[in-house]
Order: sequence, then structure tokens, then C-alpha cells
Amino acid sequence: RERLHAQFYGVEYTPPADSKKGSRLEIIIENPGGLKKTERFDEDSPADAPKTLKHNGIDGHDNEHKPQARRSAAPPEPKLCGEQLRVADLVAWGDNVFYTGGAGTGKSTVLRAIVKELREQGRGVQVVTPTGISALNVGGSTYFTWAGWNPSVAKKSIKEIRALAMSKERRQRIVDTDVLIIDEISMVESNQFRRLDQVCREARQRHDRPFGGMQVVVTGDFYQLPPVKPFQTCFDCGVELMTRALCHECQMSIGEGEEMHQSSMSRPRKDCRRCGAELKKQMDCPSCKGAFEDDDQWPFRSNAWRDCGFQAVSLTEVHRQSDPTFVGILNTLRVGSKLNRYQLSLLDDRESDVGEAVELSPVRREVDQKNRKGFDAIRGPV
Repeated sequence: RERLHAQFYGVEYTPPADSKKGSRLEIIIENPGGLKKTERFDEDSPADAPKTLKHNGIDGHDNEHKPQARRSAAPPEPKLCGEQLRVADLVAWGDNVFYTGGAGTGKSTVLRAIVKELREQGRGVQVVTPTGISALNVGGSTYFTWAGWNPSVAKKSIKEIRALAMSKERRQRIVDTDVLIIDEISMVESNQFRRLDQVCREARQRHDRPFGGMQVVVTGDFYQLPPVKPFQTCFDCGVELMTRALCHECQMSIGEGEEMHQSSMSRPRKDCRRCGAELKKQMDCPSCKGAFEDDDQWPFRSNAWRDCGFQAVSLTEVHRQSDPTFVGILNTLRVGSKLNRYQLSLLDDRESDVGEAVELSPVRREVDQKNRKGFDAIRGPV
């Protein structure tokens, strides 16, 4: 554990029992050109002895260091706290890990530390996300790009999707990935998570291991954004699903001319259109005759998630805010609970200037109306 922690701080760790020439500290500095420079400090060396600097060239040979222009150092990454180090340790030990936490708990900081450590170990790491914007934030790609998919992939059967994974370029990319990190996991639909699992098994030809035996790390906050348009098509055959509007009892009593499904553009119903009874299954596949629950849209409800056997860690220490009372208010809102009277009084009893504040609206129509009103109010040429 001490060795792993030392690696995160860029300092090589040498156990005292293995050192025969006194204690020694090696500081390894990486510059933007990809070269490494190591400076060694030994207790046995005289104080006025010249220090020997070495750098590893591209050809792998050690050459005597020559003076060069001084480079500005990159800003240091923040140190990991105890719970963050636990996540990093689990990943370094090869476990499949799911770690979550509210805003400001350092999920992105942990991700960068994990990627840095794994790549220094020489492992092939790929960071994927559901959207292009989130991929830019973590220096990764969308899982569509990584898997070699296009937007119509969900309309293909799982057999066809597995066959796609065997193309030379797609297969090589998957085989070269030792660790797959999925960020913003809450936005990944359950069926898409299952499809990723299947293509990895197929490409790596290890059908008995989740994701074909590669290490999987997923992170995100399920209290935040949900999957986008879940259960549009059937996992098995790719046919568009139909949303049920009647319970089983009402289906048995409807006439020939009455439709038991609602428009595919409508939000899935939770209750029967006729009697109001709760619907146990909401989507039907007209081809496979299978039924799907709307609540199963989350990836943690899938068999692929269970097969991964994730070690779960919830980050609780907030680093972005220092006021514990305000942190408590944010956490209350995060889980959808009601604020108590004391919390409400703290928010109400504050002077604030919201004249130029950004307004958030639930639907695009309202956003367009407000933006148009503000745009029209501008005087002069635009």
C-alpha cells in the first residue's frame, strides 16, 4: 500500500530493509516531450558532491544530462484523501470498481489519478463516456467511438452487433484495452451496457468472463442525469419497442378495435389507462414478445452489472464547499428530500442580486421564448 501511495505522488518507494547504501530518494519528473529525468539524493554522498542527473532517451539508453532551458512545471494534482485513495488502491489491485459521490467529492480527481497510475504501469486504458462533451472533459471518447458503433446500432440484433466486433480494427481496439473506464455511468442505458459487455466478450473470445476479462471501472452519480431515451429498441432483435397502456386484466377484456399500446413518442405509463392499476411491465417487443420494465433502464439492474462484481465506494467528503451546513443542504436536495424549516430559513434570509442570473427551464420551448425575449430587447446592431 505504501508503494502504491508513493507512486501517486511521483516518488519511488524503496523499503528500508532492501537498501544497503543508506536511504535514497528518487524524484522523477516528466516533461511535455515525454522524457523522464531522475535526480538521486543519497545520504552517503558528500554535501558538496556534484549531483548526477540522468534522463531516459527515446532509444531507452541513459545519457549524461546536458543543461537545457528550464520548463515551467504543470500545476500539481491535488492530493487524494483517504476514501479517494481506497478507490485508487482497489483499481491498482485489479478489482472491478464502481465509485460514486455527490458534486464536489472529487470523482474526476480520482479518475485522473487512476488513469495516470495505470498508464505508468504500462496498461492499456480507455476512458469512455455517453456524450462528446463529457468525453472532452476527461480526455476520452464516447463509447460509440470506442466500440466502432454508429447511432443505428441499437436497431441491430445482438447477434449482428457481436459480428461487428470481429472486424479487424474494432477487435484490435478492444483487445488492446486492459482497463475500460466508463464515466457518467448514470446516462448509459441498461441495454447499451449489456451490448458493450457482449462485444467485449466476442472480440476477446472469452465468452465466460464479463467484458471478456478486461478490468472495468465505472463512475458517476445516479442521482444526476438518467439514460437518454431508454428502451427504444429490443436488446435481442433490435425491433422498436411498443409502450403498453393497459394492464393484463384490461387487455383480456378489450375489444378488437381498441389499441393496447400508446404512441412511441409518449412517456411510458406507470398505470393502466383504463383502471389505473400499476403496470408491472411497460414495453413490449412485437417480434420477440418480450416485456421490459421502465425501471430496468439503469445499468445496475442488468445481469452484466452483476457479473462484473463491482467493489462499490461512495465518496462523501466534499472538497468544493467548506461550510458543512451548506453541504448538508446540497446533499438533502441531491437525494430529493425536503428541506427542514431551519434549512429553508437559511436560504430565505439572504440578500441576493439575481438580475443577471442564468435561468434554468425544464423544456426547450420555455428556453427559446426567454432567449428570444432577451435577444429582442437588445438595442442596436447585433
